Amino acid sequence: MKLLLIVFTLFLFVGCASIEKAPLSRDAVAKNFKPSSELAVVYFYRDNIVNSVVAMDILINGRYIGKMRSGHYMRVELRPGQYTITSRASNDKSIKLTTQAGKIYFIQQIGVFKFLAHGTDLKLVDAEEGKKAVLNNDLVEQTDSFDQ
Repeated sequence: MKLLLIVFTLFLFVGCASIEKAPLSRDAVAKNFKPSSELAVVYFYRDNIVNSVVAMDILINGRYIGKMRSGHYMRVELRPGQYTITSRASNDKSIKLTTQAGKIYFIQQIGVFKFLAHGTDLKLVDAEEGKKAVLNNDLVEQTDSFDQ
């Protein structure tokens, strides 16, 4: 029984790395939802309660961009083109996204319950749902910008 409790506790705290929030001034600018004339803007957000304290990674074309917990979002500018967006936890979940200049996209990173693991999923959502979620979340710093 003690071993099970220890294993459960370890799984609970795996992925609880520190995540730096962006300055409030950058958060406010990002929440204006201004498109870029030459680039696509992609908002990643996480707002569900399952595995909410576990930090989950975001990768674009296999390149690590940053991590989020529930209540966080990131804003990334991308050149028009096709991308593989991956969320990484105890599993990887990827979606394909084809971007166009001047467009804004919203992708929800979802924590999924898995027995003794921290699962993840991704969902492309419409602008109304995405904006509402982003407005209620905090901008976090990206570990890396995505310069193609």
